[in-house]
Amino acid sequence: MHFSKSYAQILLSLPPGLRENAISYRQLKKLINQVVQELMLLGFSPELVRDLVKQGNDALHSMRENEKPEERTALAIQSPVTTNSGLRLSYEVDNDLGHLVPRLRLIIDKGANVDTALQVPVLASLEQSPADSSGREYIIPLVSDTAFFDFLTSALNNLSTQLTVVHSQFMTDLEDLSKSISKRALPVSQVDASYHPFTPSDDPGTITVPSTRSAFRPKLDDKSDLYLWRQLLSLYIDAEVFDSVAERNRGERSLEDAELRMAKFLERAEKSGVLQGKSKKANVEVQRFFRLNNMILNLKKLNYASSEATRKILKKHAKRTALPFPPSLPREIVSAVGVVDVEIPTATDPPSTGRMSHALIPLPQHCASLPQLLIQAIGDTILPIIPHVDDYSCVICTSLAFKPIRLLCGHLFCVRCLVKMQKQGKPNCPMCRSPCVLTADRSNVDWALMNFMADWFPVESRDKLRSNEREANAELAQQLGFDKGGCLVM
Repeated sequence: MHFSKSYAQILLSLPPGLRENAISYRQLKKLINQVVQELMLLGFSPELVRDLVKQGNDALHSMRENEKPEERTALAIQSPVTTNSGLRLSYEVDNDLGHLVPRLRLIIDKGANVDTALQVPVLASLEQSPADSSGREYIIPLVSDTAFFDFLTSALNNLSTQLTVVHSQFMTDLEDLSKSISKRALPVSQVDASYHPFTPSDDPGTITVPSTRSAFRPKLDDKSDLYLWRQLLSLYIDAEVFDSVAERNRGERSLEDAELRMAKFLERAEKSGVLQGKSKKANVEVQRFFRLNNMILNLKKLNYASSEATRKILKKHAKRTALPFPPSLPREIVSAVGVVDVEIPTATDPPSTGRMSHALIPLPQHCASLPQLLIQAIGDTILPIIPHVDDYSCVICTSLAFKPIRLLCGHLFCVRCLVKMQKQGKPNCPMCRSPCVLTADRSNVDWALMNFMADWFPVESRDKLRSNEREANAELAQQLGFDKGGCLVM
């Protein structure tokens, strides 16, 4: 499939607000045709331009081979180079107050046979710049090429302006969503009037966590959406939709991979039943979260489409006109619209060589960085609202470290794992090897953290207590000589 068709399909998959200022690839192709026609009217056919540029490059290469390394820097900026035909030609793009003005610079050496080497019907009417006694110099403006660059830079600037608005609107929507989640994802202390925090005067061995299923289990009159968002965000983190944290392929994912992972995330969220029985308002907020992620995905599509369209249209420009793309653009234009380092074939390179020359291509800076900015914004704004159980887990049993014991070294373990280490006579902390395990007692209970866990992780805290009780009862039965797998009937 031709790129123009695939580009049109990508744009059709975007919402109208994003595609209305997209680069018009077909219009740029028409402008390239006009550039070719203008060059033909001036007497510069693509074949002739390609030959002149190739001769100049060959002459420059030959001169470099005979020069010392310290002299090559000066040679590199001497363009164009005298050729065997006595003609020198260069393609330049100047900056006139932020306006790109492409032109040809033609120098005819003294004694060159112009009639046989070059047929340019408008030389007599062109402006002749001062030249030395060895030849004449002509500046040939390219009106159609100027229109091409005007259209391209204008489209890119319009796209950059639009993406600035998109970024602002996204951040506003994200902030509104974070406030809505904060108001609905409430801990036990704000939904249960009977909740009372633990105090150091309490006996750690008799602490229990009351059942909170009525406040957090799915039903239409839920008082809190805490576990809705905890489960949903856990699925979102595990999906790694836009970025990978794996050691082998760390970094931003490709567009195709992100689309696939986004679809799998939505499928897992639906199969998990996280939204079943939830209130209408909760479903609306979840859909807002999905839309924000779809917006990032659409921006990645726009980023890919704009980059490819710019690269391919400049490649087509170099191929159709035989004009070598300038090695750089004026700094004013670069700073105004941003740059992306894109590889573009030179006009003199045959397709089989595969040689590439780097050029600075104007592309909206927001287009390249906005998806990553928005991904980071979600991580900084939404994810911290809901405490994650992994941040408060015991490093030994990897479950919630309820009834947390903080050793003198500062490391944290659940009471069950600490008791096991003390029974096994292990004096050193598993993390730092500090000899403080055997001296730990109930004074090492972190009461503030235990209240936080019971408040924000009521279900996990209750499950942890039950698990500890089952394990303690099993150990006691074993000490009394009861075989768990044997028959107890005598």
